[in-house]
Amino acid sequence: CPPRKHDGHQVAAVQGFIVTLLRPLVERSREERVCIVFDAPGPSFRRDIYPDYKSKRPPHPEEFTSQARIVREAVRAFGFHAIERSSFEADDIIATLTARARSGGDEVIIVTGDKDMMQLIGEGVSIYDQKKKKMIRRHDVVAALGVEPEQVVDLQALAGDATDGVPGVRGIGQMWAQRLIARWGSLDAVYANLSGVGNDRARAALLAQRDEAYLFKRIATLRRDLPLPTTAA
Repeated sequence: CPPRKHDGHQVAAVQGFIVTLLRPLVERSREERVCIVFDAPGPSFRRDIYPDYKSKRPPHPEEFTSQARIVREAVRAFGFHAIERSSFEADDIIATLTARARSGGDEVIIVTGDKDMMQLIGEGVSIYDQKKKKMIRRHDVVAALGVEPEQVVDLQALAGDATDGVPGVRGIGQMWAQRLIARWGSLDAVYANLSGVGNDRARAALLAQRDEAYLFKRIATLRRDLPLPTTAA
């Protein structure tokens, strides 16, 4: 049976969160600054500009939703900052905190398994995948996606992201997207060199869906300029 409080409420998610994330952070946080980031309730601004964004995802189970408040209380009890902002996703907050920390010369480790965060990897910024127990750096992004971290959003604009309900440019797909970005370097460069795209179908798809490609790039790009409290980083 899943763990329960004395009043019968399930707390399995709370226990899992503490054991897999908070406990390791407590052990390491004496010489580091730590911030825990949550998605705020409700849709983000991406849904406003693309209504299908994450629209097909099933709702969280009730037992998970009911434990979200307790998870937040646990974070505060451990003495960590907990941040969320309505209309923005946790990823945008992390991107903003990362940019702020790097501007001050601090190194950043992002604890996540979300591949969207790979766009933030660079000098002084790496990802730790808690499930895989692995640090992810620039060469890992190239090995996994075939592009540099700075090109991840361009790749996603063309290839899409099924988990987020973003189709990308129909007729391109992951393989062609990798080839195009690896060759030309960016979405702008791809469209500046359409005559050099040797496949007629791919070229036609790119030409017909130019506006969609740039919309999907906007959706994929994490915001790095959110107004956040100075104590958050």
